[in-house]
Formats: sequence, C-alpha cells, structure tokens
Amino acid sequence: MRIDLWRDWRQQILIIEDTSFTSCCYIENDGGRIYVILNKTFRFETKGTVTFTGCRTTKDTLEVVGGHVYALYIYLADESSINFIIGEDTSFTTNEADICGEDIFIYIRNMNILNIRTHILFDITTFTNTDNAMFGTGYKLIDKLRIIPLTDYNLLERYIYYSNDTMYVSSRKWGGVDTEEFGDVNSTCNSFEHAVLKQTTPDRTPTNLQSGQQIVYTYIS
Repeated sequence: MRIDLWRDWRQQILIIEDTSFTSCCYIENDGGRIYVILNKTFRFETKGTVTFTGCRTTKDTLEVVGGHVYALYIYLADESSINFIIGEDTSFTTNEADICGEDIFIYIRNMNILNIRTHILFDITTFTNTDNAMFGTGYKLIDKLRIIPLTDYNLLERYIYYSNDTMYVSSRKWGGVDTEEFGDVNSTCNSFEHAVLKQTTPDRTPTNLQSGQQIVYTYIS
C-alpha cells in the first residue's frame, strides 16, 4: 500500500484504524506494507488496534537496492511539518528486513530534527527484535546540513534510560515540564521542586537496596 498524501489537497489527514497486515512480502526494493509520503502539513496516524505480523522485504540479487523496512515506511518531504503519530495500540511482530528497519523506517531531511519519542506512542519494548526494529536515514547532504548526515541510524538509541537517582531539570525558565513522565535528559522537569517530589514516587525509588544503604540523589540542570 503506497500512500502519497501530497497528491490530493483534499486528503490532508490519513488515519488507519483497526487494521491487520499479515505475511506480506516486498521483494528487491525499499519500502513497506504501508509507504507514506508526507508533504507540508499533511498528517498520518494509526488508531485503535493496528498490527503488522510476519512481513518482510529483501535485497535484490546484486544487493544494490532493497532490504530496508518492511512494515511501515514514512518519507517526510523537505517541507514536511513532521506530522505523524503511531498510536499506542499499534504492534509489530516477527517482521523481517535484510538490512535494517524491519518494523519502521523514517526517511527525513535531517535525523537530528526528529524527536521520535513524540511520534511513537506504543511500548517499544514490544518489538520482536529491538536490534533491527526502527531505523531512519537523513537524505540531505553534508554541504546542506554542515554536519555528517545519519544513515541507517537506529532510532531506539534515542530512548535513553537513566538510573533512579538522577533527575534532569531545565536550566531555562519554562524550558521543561513538571509532569509525571518528565525528568530525563530529553524531557526535563521545569522546577527543582517537582524533581525533588518526583524522587519520592515509587517509580524513582529502588526497591532492592540493602539494609542501611543510602541513595545519593543527583539533580542536573
């Protein structure tokens, strides 16, 4: 299924809802069971139970093309507002790709402007193979970016987990957010008061401490 949202000005939003893709095969090319091109402000979203199971893509015999992503391929055009959401009930199971990105692959002008955690809402620990699940490539050249573009980059590296005794607080007023899910380096708290309060909640308190052992809490701004 190839979806070019820029072709029809009336189709500004595409929502795929309660759909299952099973045992699909894409041979000798890059792409996916769903291939989406997002231009300008066009939006793509999955809602409800959307599953990708047992799908695969393969390289050509000369290993020149193909092998990137099977389940979901998202191409963000140069002027795209990066407007897509993969919903919390979307799942990827036993998909395969010869090279990388067997579940999700994102093609974007610059990988460094993509905050993947705001677009992927499902539990990433449910990927069958986390070593090859979600990748991306930046297509702008180094002379345009002034940095080395990221190619076949593992997007799961953007999900960094920190120890329970460390909290991150924004150094700028209103630079962070004081809500339950914030507190790591990519999503800082806004105030020290909230950081201190959060350290007392069960999810931030280790339960395997030996008798008499103390925790040294660290606050980084």
